[in-house]
Amino acid sequence: MSFLSLSVALVLTGQTGSWSERGVFAFGDLILDFRRNMERRGPFVAPLADCSERGLLCARGGIVRIVLPKTCGIKVGQVWTAGDIQTRVLFKTNYTPGPHNVNEETYYLASNGVKNVLYEYKPSVGVFGIYHDPLDSVDFIAMANVSTLNNIRREKPHYYLPLNTFDGFGACGRTHGE
Repeated sequence: MSFLSLSVALVLTGQTGSWSERGVFAFGDLILDFRRNMERRGPFVAPLADCSERGLLCARGGIVRIVLPKTCGIKVGQVWTAGDIQTRVLFKTNYTPGPHNVNEETYYLASNGVKNVLYEYKPSVGVFGIYHDPLDSVDFIAMANVSTLNNIRREKPHYYLPLNTFDGFGACGRTHGE
């Protein structure tokens, strides 16, 4: 198959996708590959689906289950729903960890039924960090506050997965394949 026919096939199947033109994101050792419909962290491999709808970005994998707005205007307590996935804004802070030091509030998001995953989000950048406990022993939602999360980063850095790719993961206000 030629490069051109492969590109056309990807466009026709929608696999270049709602999330970005490349469709591949790395958060630490967690890889989200929308082109191959695969999520991988170490030996853990799961199917990954782009469940986006008009006005919402949605990803459903074994670890990542998230819904984000395509338009800006985020508030604490806000909820977005796509299919069986519901994502809620838990709290916000002016604290800006890591290399994404944009002068903008950081929001912490969680999805229904997934207590061992917490997302760091800035509207202009998208999700730029994911807290994940692969053993499912840490309830990040119950401990969701900045000082506790900073301690986790210092004491258990393998729980924090920073965005390592150039494409933003779910930044609002961008055209996402619509």
